[in-house]
Amino acid sequence: MTVDNKRLPIPSFLRRLWSVVPVGRSLPQDVWCARHRFLNVLALFHDFVIAVLGMIDGYSWEISIGADFRDCN
Repeated sequence: MTVDNKRLPIPSFLRRLWSVVPVGRSLPQDVWCARHRFLNVLALFHDFVIAVLGMIDGYSWEISIGADFRDCN
């Protein structure tokens, strides 16, 4: 059994999609720091939104060991 080494034609939209996939090189330090800062701010924003929505939905703050297991079924 032989394998045909002919290249299959790739549609142009797949070629364009593949062109935006990262190639795996390191980021420059300033780009990495900017992305890291953005993700940290995004995580803090999500924390804030989840806490506010929890209070709006009627959940209360309780910090105890029993609170972790109270609603488990």
